[in-house]
Amino acid sequence: MVHQQDIFIDVSTGQFVAGTQSSQIVAPPTFTQGDTANIRLWLLVPTGNPMLPYSQIAASSVTPEVAIGQRQGNNGTIYTQQFSWTASTSTDPYQQYWTGQLAFNTQAISTLLGSGASASAWMEVKYVDNSTGYPTTVLQRQITIYASVIQPGQAVVPPGQTVITAEEANAIFLKRSIDGIVYLRNPSTGAQVAMYVGDDGEFHTDAVE
Repeated sequence: MVHQQDIFIDVSTGQFVAGTQSSQIVAPPTFTQGDTANIRLWLLVPTGNPMLPYSQIAASSVTPEVAIGQRQGNNGTIYTQQFSWTASTSTDPYQQYWTGQLAFNTQAISTLLGSGASASAWMEVKYVDNSTGYPTTVLQRQITIYASVIQPGQAVVPPGQTVITAEEANAIFLKRSIDGIVYLRNPSTGAQVAMYVGDDGEFHTDAVE
């Protein structure tokens, strides 16, 4: 199941709110570099009635425009945007919303983050009246974009196992039955002895010069 991120906007105050039945102001949404955010957008009009605080702008009457960037006069920068939204076809006046996606894998976002763990940007939401073509800005709020930990092409692959030869194994590992001489060395003095079974069947140790 694809995660759906609901965003509720009070078009009168230009604030993010908790829901269609709550005028509580909430923190702006956060986003992560590389993700594609699947958004369901609600544009809410205050009614003045605390029991039913909002009516909803009819999805068929306007077209939303959403962009994330920097406000810099005539030289503003857009990091990502979505102007093509699918309107709800419900006739229920309390199910009027739009669905769309915001891509956070753009080069502009990578440049914004640089080597930082996060960066701030402005989220702007407009709607265009489908009958007149006039735009209205309903929200401009700062949001946070977090750098992604998992980056494309940066997954660490553990090294594969290395084949060891029988000769290497015999040289490295102590076996239950050993043919020949075993050498022991004192780690402090470096003195060595050779241990072996002589032709007489007896155990022998000889100093190694």
